[in-house]
Amino acid sequence: MALTFGLGLAQHQSVQAAGAEFSVTPVLGNDQINGVTDYFNLLVSPSQTRDLQVQVENTSKEAKTFVVTLTNAYSQSNGEIGYEPKDQDDVDPSLTAPLTSFSSKPKQEVKVAAGQTQTVTIPLKVPAAGFTGVKLGGIHVLDQSVSAPAEAGEGISLNNQFAMIIGVQLQTNADAVVTTQPDLKLGKVAAGTENNNASGGVIVTLRNVAPIYIDDLKATVEVTKKGESKPLLTRTVTQWSMAPNSSLPLTLSTEKELEPGDYDVKVNVATSDKDWAFKDQFTIKAQEAKKVNQALGLTPKSNGPTSGSGSWVWYLVGGMAVVIVGLAGGMVWWWRRSRKQQAA
Repeated sequence: MALTFGLGLAQHQSVQAAGAEFSVTPVLGNDQINGVTDYFNLLVSPSQTRDLQVQVENTSKEAKTFVVTLTNAYSQSNGEIGYEPKDQDDVDPSLTAPLTSFSSKPKQEVKVAAGQTQTVTIPLKVPAAGFTGVKLGGIHVLDQSVSAPAEAGEGISLNNQFAMIIGVQLQTNADAVVTTQPDLKLGKVAAGTENNNASGGVIVTLRNVAPIYIDDLKATVEVTKKGESKPLLTRTVTQWSMAPNSSLPLTLSTEKELEPGDYDVKVNVATSDKDWAFKDQFTIKAQEAKKVNQALGLTPKSNGPTSGSGSWVWYLVGGMAVVIVGLAGGMVWWWRRSRKQQAA
């Protein structure tokens, strides 16, 4: 899916992607913080009502149907903050009052005629108790007129849908971004895969349980077999981001089979203002190891994939062995035959 996020400095800047045949423009008021002009950056009060409006322009020659959704920001496994619609069951438990809960119409479907522009309104009401820190999310606009993703076989997905996002940031304190500090916790550590089994190994989950985002995270992770000193898997990331009240899955990929057993994990995390150090133990069960190994195409004691690019090597070796044995047998037969002829 082609995705564009509105973040710039132009006056009431429109968000548009090449080939999308539509654009999205935020309708901003005079309550923007710090003069931001391309996404909603608002200072709000408890019990306040506020409409968020975007203008959706259909630049094509045919009518289009758009799905406009208010979303919550979340942390992605690539170290960036995501703003696409996400299953509410798949959020960090610390997110007790998500941005989407502020609206009575978080999702709408609108039809826009060819060459026309329509204003879409998303009503918000801030809870009476207010909130601390920052609420971060976006207004996600999807062109539903374009066909949905289609599987092309072998796990490949052909997707020509377009979506655009206008960011939304709310706070009840003008200094919230400065005064609210991140609070990191070590979450679940387990064997697993990601990106439709494109990679996998051990997934270490970091949790930011504070209502503030992080944009300069550095982390170093080591996984060691229990009783050993040399790390089995390591990974270091820099300049990663995390959304407020979110979980970040950090995958330590393996090219060798995972073995069942007990493991130790050590995680060191730093931002420009604070450091964290975590240690934990976890167990990989036989069934978990088997599942990951099969998904990644690894077999016991192998050093790489057993399917795709790896399997032909073993067929080639086997074939060469057969040829060599055959040639050797032929030479022995010829040598014995020659000796008999000489003796005669």
